[in-house]
Amino acid sequence: SLTESKSHLSVSRPKSRVEWGIDIPKIPGDIIKSDQTVYVWLDALFNYKTVNDGFGDFNGELVHIIGKDIAKFHCIYWPAFLSAAELDLPKKVIVHGHWTKDNLKMSKSIGNVVDPFDIIKENGINAVRSYLLSYGPQSSDSNFEVEKLVNFHDSVIIDGFINMFFRLTGKKVLDKLHIQLADIEFTPEDRELIEKAKNYTQE
Repeated sequence: SLTESKSHLSVSRPKSRVEWGIDIPKIPGDIIKSDQTVYVWLDALFNYKTVNDGFGDFNGELVHIIGKDIAKFHCIYWPAFLSAAELDLPKKVIVHGHWTKDNLKMSKSIGNVVDPFDIIKENGINAVRSYLLSYGPQSSDSNFEVEKLVNFHDSVIIDGFINMFFRLTGKKVLDKLHIQLADIEFTPEDRELIEKAKNYTQE
């Protein structure tokens, strides 16, 4: 088990492998410059420190949400670093799958990366949000398809939610509830949403 393991974890890496890393300080009296750099996952601990101007006390529940490819680092190495620094450990680690494209992991070298800004510009932020939340990878990977996003938006958002909205605000329902549509106080945001809904159904 991990608790019984006697193996050690090196907190440095050869500079030949990670040239851009932070140099390990030279040992006093040693004329040879260190050829080691700080292990990036240990370095990350201090990068996080700058987010909140120090670690401080945290009263909530610490939950880490990570991709499956870094589970080893977050579930083994990271807790070891936190323990050594006498910092609180996460109470829960949620590991999710990847979004893929053409059933392959997105990669710049392959050229199958999806630009979220282009997708949002083309389909709208709410359509993208609802699709990602509904089909987002949890226990397994999910393949991103623009056609599926559009179909999901049309079938669920337009056919489902907007039709339900008009049914609930229809004259028959309001009459039974003894409510006049004119008596309802809509906010500017409500009215904007209603106009968008009307445009959707007209299209």
